[in-house]
Parts: sequence; structure tokens; C-alpha cells
Amino acid sequence: MIRGMCGLTARRLVTATLSAALLATGVGMAAPASAAPDCPSGYACAWGDRYYLTAGSQAKRVQFVNGISNMSLHYYAGTSRHAGNDITSVYNNGNRLNAWFYTQINYKGPGMIVRLKTGRQELNATFPSHNDSILSGRFEARGA
Repeated sequence: MIRGMCGLTARRLVTATLSAALLATGVGMAAPASAAPDCPSGYACAWGDRYYLTAGSQAKRVQFVNGISNMSLHYYAGTSRHAGNDITSVYNNGNRLNAWFYTQINYKGPGMIVRLKTGRQELNATFPSHNDSILSGRFEARGA
């Protein structure tokens, strides 16, 4: 058996080298954890990009405590980017109700439920019909 530095076998040395190279390039890394994003208690929040981000920031979001009847009239916080037909991730940090997001203004069109204290970090993968198609959202007592 061939021994390398520090008593490592050739196989372990190759494995360690490949692992380090993959980590350095980001290949093989898992997607970001789906921990609760930065969404104030009692609110539902929406972001323009996946993983609860807009332009690389969790703070750049739209949020509501009751509802937003027309997302096109709202900008992500601190940006000039409209939220209408641009939302890619959502989170319900409400206190007692499910959040519903709709593809038309005034809470019409196909609805998507986001249960209490859960989110959808990448609509394109989990609910593609609503990715970049949400125009309104609100809290509702009804279930799915």
C-alpha cells in the first residue's frame, strides 16, 4: 500500500483532494437551508428571487399584515422594482391564518396556499404556475 504524507493512503489523499476541490468551486454543495427567512412576526412576505432574496437581500421584500390587492402598486423595500408578476419566494410568518397568493389582482384567479410558519423558497421548482405570476395575496381562514 502506498503511503502519502502524514500516513494517509493514496486513496484517502485523492478523496481529500477531490473533496476540497469540490468545496472550493461550490460543486456538490446543497441548496441553502430553508430556515425561516427575515419576515416580521405577524406578516406574510414575498421576494423577487429564490431563497427569500431580492437582489441578494432578505430585507428587500414586500410584506403584508392583512393583504395586498395589487402587487403591481408595490415595490420591494429599498428598490424601484415592482413586485407584481415578479415574486419567486414567499413565507407566511403570520400569527394564526394561512396566506394565499393569487395570479390576479383583488384576490382572484388560481390561489396558492402557504401554511402558517412555512414558505416556498423557490416557486419555479415547487409551484411553477405562480412563479413570477403573483398579483395579490392575503391571510384567509380557509384551508386547502
